Amino acid sequence: MSLARAVGRNTIIQFVGKVVGTILGFLTSILILRYLHPEGNGSYTTAMAYLGFFSVIADLGLYLILIRDLNKPGADQERIVGNLLALRWVSALVILGLAAALVFAFDFSGAEKVAVLIGTLSFIAVAASQLLVGVFQSRLAMTAVTVAELIGRAVLLVATWWAVERELGLYGIMAAVVVGSIINFLIIWFSARRFIQLRLRFDWAYWRTTLHDTLPVAISIVLNLIYFRADTIILRVFQGPYDVGLYGAAYKILEILNTFPIMFVGLLLPALGAAFAANNPDRFRHIFQKGFDLLLMAAIPLVVGGAILAEPLLVFMGHREYAPAAPVLRLLLVAVGALFMGSLSGHVVTIINRQRQMVWAYLSVAVIGLVVYFSLIPRFSLYGAAVGTIATESLTAIIGYILITRVMRFRLRLAALWPTALATGVMAAALWLTRTQSLFLMLGVGVIAYSLVLFATKAVSFSLVRELLGQEPTPVARLPEE
Repeated sequence: MSLARAVGRNTIIQFVGKVVGTILGFLTSILILRYLHPEGNGSYTTAMAYLGFFSVIADLGLYLILIRDLNKPGADQERIVGNLLALRWVSALVILGLAAALVFAFDFSGAEKVAVLIGTLSFIAVAASQLLVGVFQSRLAMTAVTVAELIGRAVLLVATWWAVERELGLYGIMAAVVVGSIINFLIIWFSARRFIQLRLRFDWAYWRTTLHDTLPVAISIVLNLIYFRADTIILRVFQGPYDVGLYGAAYKILEILNTFPIMFVGLLLPALGAAFAANNPDRFRHIFQKGFDLLLMAAIPLVVGGAILAEPLLVFMGHREYAPAAPVLRLLLVAVGALFMGSLSGHVVTIINRQRQMVWAYLSVAVIGLVVYFSLIPRFSLYGAAVGTIATESLTAIIGYILITRVMRFRLRLAALWPTALATGVMAAALWLTRTQSLFLMLGVGVIAYSLVLFATKAVSFSLVRELLGQEPTPVARLPEE
């Protein structure tokens, strides 16, 4: 199979897998929201956010090191994978073990503390799974990873349903999360053994070199994490689980929606990387501009349409008791718009080798985010958390675009804004006229109305989509140095 066909096949498999996985995750979220109710969902959200915070710290950016070292000429792949896998597990055990011990210092409920202890097993399993994905990525063999993720999500859905049926409460839900993660890990582990012998190695010299190389990435991850995850934890420190439960329901929609721009940008990166490596700035700017246009066309109607659909969507997911979260969801959808736009700048900064400069940006945003969270959350509860999320995500996106346009010496055009505004206005009118109908009818009418106007104004076409997503990647030895 040619490189282009292998890349295309893996891209399609990953895209379909992500869509199906998102649907399974959405169904699982519905079960959890309806079963636990706002207060119980607040405890679940607290435990997952707390563990997620420490889990990302334990990541250390080792995945990028694995991809880099595996693709070096003459690389000893078993040595590389064995050492990085051991380092990943040691960091996960130490940091997540510390998190489990520290949870007793927080003013969490007893149920929340036990939920953290149960969930720790899940995040340790995820730690190894995420690193091993690099083995498949380097061989363009992502089918096994996609299958493992889908089976893991399906098991989680079934286990969650079983826990709900058996009335096992919060602990049963956390146990279901553990089972799904372990199944996902086992499938990836045994599938990876087809390509490489898996054995933990403790080469201290290699560990020292790796930790030195990954330090800037690890710092960026931690700083990014502070403002992306800290809102829920700070909210729980100052408020009760009920407020966290409402915020978690609205935030879950943000997490689901955020998977789509990441998938889209992932499809653009090979073409952007090839253009940059080939020193073809015109090609780079063209692809970047068109990607920006399409993300803008997705973000604006999402914010406007979501404001209209916020309450019926939350009621559909968790019944009427989650309706009070609708105003917060409307605020968070503004952050979703910023996330959509920031997904492009955040990934492309790495393509143009300016990730070290972004460390200072992440540090600045993290400080601003913490100031906003600690200033607003004690007074305005979940509304303060939402405002802080808007501020941090918007700042990150803006800084990324400023850096990219300065390095690549071009200005972004906003020509797509006007047809997008027109199409969004028509869509909003259609949603308002059908506001008494079912959620799915409103969604269908809104999407059709918006799409028809965009195509009628020729703001988007099938040829444009094919041009951006149908690129045959150019083999690249390396990107130019900074």
